[in-house]
Amino acid sequence: MKKAIQMWSFRDRIHDGESLLEALSIAAQIGYEGIEFAGTFGVPAEQMKETLEKLGLVSVSCHESVDRMENEMDDIIAYHQTLGTPYIGCGYSPTSTQEELERLERVLKSAQEKAAAYGMKVVYHNHAHEFEPLNGVRPIDEIAKWSLLEPDTYWVFHAGDNPCEFLRRYRTRVELVHLKDGADGKGTSIGDGKNNLQSIVDTSRDIGIEWVIAEIENESPDAESVRDAKNSFTYMTEKLGL
Repeated sequence: MKKAIQMWSFRDRIHDGESLLEALSIAAQIGYEGIEFAGTFGVPAEQMKETLEKLGLVSVSCHESVDRMENEMDDIIAYHQTLGTPYIGCGYSPTSTQEELERLERVLKSAQEKAAAYGMKVVYHNHAHEFEPLNGVRPIDEIAKWSLLEPDTYWVFHAGDNPCEFLRRYRTRVELVHLKDGADGKGTSIGDGKNNLQSIVDTSRDIGIEWVIAEIENESPDAESVRDAKNSFTYMTEKLGL
């Protein structure tokens, strides 16, 4: 399996296009093979493509809002087609009402149809709220019927489900895996929390996952994104065998 990093992990450093390009360079220097975008901050697609090629990074995926996927999907596809990005992710959606869930279904189905025409796939990235029953059914189980998945394994764990069982249950729907750690509802660097990371990595390998994407949301007072990204990379490599 290959290691990527969600660029949200560098949120304390990224505030414009120039700082995004600097953070990409840092990710490459640490050793990550791919990245997942959390916004492109106005950097033109051709410039971004040249930067990634120079750094030897693969654009694995991106996270977009439901609003943008509904209203600007053509622009998203055009940008990421230039980069060769195979996946477009919905990073978050409210699912507390039937109307919100139905809107998500409508938007993702439309996005999937558009993306498929260019050989791209759409995935849904969960948090914990999708595991709270709505009319007796968990929204995540409904979402899995009509969308491919990018399980955030920490949020699965935090929601009270077993991440490995979840991955096996939806093995035919899971395309990417978010490796994230935390404890008591707060994010940590990878390896500093309570998530069963080794079992998650082993299960991901068993079901044929190619990319494991680190998302680091260290909420401790001394958090520092570059150090946390380095420490997480080291833990993934030396302890988890990635």
